[in-house]
Amino acid sequence: MREVLVVRHGEAYNTVEPDGAREVADPSNPPLTPRGEAQAALLGPVVSAFAPDVAVSSPFLRAAQTGAAALADVVVPAALDVRMCEHFLYEPLRAFDGIDLADYRARFGALYAVPDELAVRATYPGFPEDEASVARRVTWLADAWRARGDWERAVFVGHGATVSALVAALVPSAAVVAPDVGHCSVTRLVERPGGAWDVVSLFDVTHLREL
Repeated sequence: MREVLVVRHGEAYNTVEPDGAREVADPSNPPLTPRGEAQAALLGPVVSAFAPDVAVSSPFLRAAQTGAAALADVVVPAALDVRMCEHFLYEPLRAFDGIDLADYRARFGALYAVPDELAVRATYPGFPEDEASVARRVTWLADAWRARGDWERAVFVGHGATVSALVAALVPSAAVVAPDVGHCSVTRLVERPGGAWDVVSLFDVTHLREL
């Protein structure tokens, strides 16, 4: 019986104006705020208890930072996958030209493989991407992982749109609009005999109650 945790990134400088508390070197790929870092840290016990054997994150910095904090106490293969990115609503994305490879490799060390193609703009969807395109590529991601037989518990870290699209791809009856997905919320899904997926918890934020 396979399970997944689907996590939205913490609060970041895409929804909060830069305040000097953290450097925003690339406004098209902003980091977590201090509050977002605190939210992400509280994912650690949740993910440790889940005991994943693999993790997948959007390569955008706010998601990769969230994934790194969530995986702080576990050692698993972790990948950055463009299919978990979100490419609309945030206007500075028009100027996005790929990630800074040196920065990521310094920040995350051996946690994530950081392939050179993530520094190339053409690797990513165009801006603005429509919701149908988001749904197609996230469904592609979900189908690819369902077809694999080398995992039992996986963590996926993304954005409001891709988190809701992944949940909808696995459990269509649980589909919601992206704004209803809270920062660092956790959805747990389980695969039943026969291949259908069910919701265990949906966009849960009880682990954030001390903030």
